[in-house]
Amino acid sequence: MSARPGASGYSCQAAISLRVAELIHNGRLNWWFAREFYPVGNEKSSQPIQIYAWLHQAKATGRPNRKTKRLQANLLNWLNTWRDQGLVEKRAYELAYLAITQAFENGAIRPSLYFLADVMHYTVESEPDEFRALNLAISAKNEHKILPHRLESRPGEAEFFPATGW
Repeated sequence: MSARPGASGYSCQAAISLRVAELIHNGRLNWWFAREFYPVGNEKSSQPIQIYAWLHQAKATGRPNRKTKRLQANLLNWLNTWRDQGLVEKRAYELAYLAITQAFENGAIRPSLYFLADVMHYTVESEPDEFRALNLAISAKNEHKILPHRLESRPGEAEFFPATGW
């Protein structure tokens, strides 16, 4: 019997999700990803580029939208579940709670788009092109941030797509 090969794909993560993972250290946050940048067979809520667009729009306009509200609600739900199960320390819970509830005001809904290479431990989800991995399965060797990307020599430059220079 051979081992299942690693999956590679695209994932959009809000800064607040990564901050909560850093604060609680329990390895239970999910990275949802798709093999394609724009998987047309998936619902919009399972398309990394669409998720990026929703989060970016909310950040750019200063107005929360359905995606940002759902993101905060989901993170709070997980945080409370972990607290109730004894999986998060009290101080980490308090810091994560504040970070989530103040995420919009602090700019932490800022999205980043990643390419994940060879994720070995993942679950196939319900959409045609949708996978899930716990954050412990993601490491620096297989996580490659692709958006936002700024020119190092020109701070404050608008976001651009590295492959095209846009």
